[in-house]
Amino acid sequence: MNNSEVITAAKQLMDYIQDAKKLDKDLKELIDSLDNSPGLWEIRNLIKILYSRDIYACEGWNSVFGQASAILEFPNEYEKSIKKTKRNVGQGLLKINKENLSFYYKLGFIYAEVKNDIDNSNYYKELKGRHMDLIRDVNRLSSNLAREDNVIADKVKSDIYPEFITILGIFTAITFAIFGGMNLLTNLFKNMGRTSASLGQTLILAAIFGLIMWGITLLLFYWISTIKKDQTRTFYKNWGFWLNILFIVLIAVILIIGIILFTCQQTSVK
Repeated sequence: MNNSEVITAAKQLMDYIQDAKKLDKDLKELIDSLDNSPGLWEIRNLIKILYSRDIYACEGWNSVFGQASAILEFPNEYEKSIKKTKRNVGQGLLKINKENLSFYYKLGFIYAEVKNDIDNSNYYKELKGRHMDLIRDVNRLSSNLAREDNVIADKVKSDIYPEFITILGIFTAITFAIFGGMNLLTNLFKNMGRTSASLGQTLILAAIFGLIMWGITLLLFYWISTIKKDQTRTFYKNWGFWLNILFIVLIAVILIIGIILFTCQQTSVK
């Protein structure tokens, strides 16, 4: 038989099994013409096409050859058709079994090999799809995690660092002002007894150095304000202005008292 005759014979046998169509020749003669390598190979190709195209049509093959069904539930609209095809396949394969038992088992081996090959291929595709979905999910989570890390880092830089610098700056400014001023005043009053300087001169010097210390403290607060503008602006809006006025008035009073005392002393000397 040439290739076209083999293909035609294989189609006749599959139509006979699936749809119980009448044969143009005797079943034994048809089986004998296909019971060879080209014939069995063509039958395998037709079974593969059938299983790939319509898995419901192969339920009869599953029942006859004891293969597990890949169908969990049959659609109601196809139930009658599936039952009819299943019955046709069972009857057709039973006749082949009676006619040629060896050929019957060959069909069973071919069907089992084709079914397992397609099922494994579909399972591999499903696993590959799930794998790709997992990769996409991991990449999305990694991207979200990186974005959250950047947000947290920016928040730390924009909130925590300025807070820390502000607290440290305020502490430094207050410490510098208090301890520097106290040290200055201590030295001034210690030296009063060793020199001929009057109380007025001492108060004048204290006022001048107080202005210098206040200026340095304001400069430190200004540098802090460049880092933490909002809080510093709020501080000066609520308290800073009046603190400045109070300190300037206090310094001015000390300076005036010192000048008055120094002037009185000079007048009394004359």
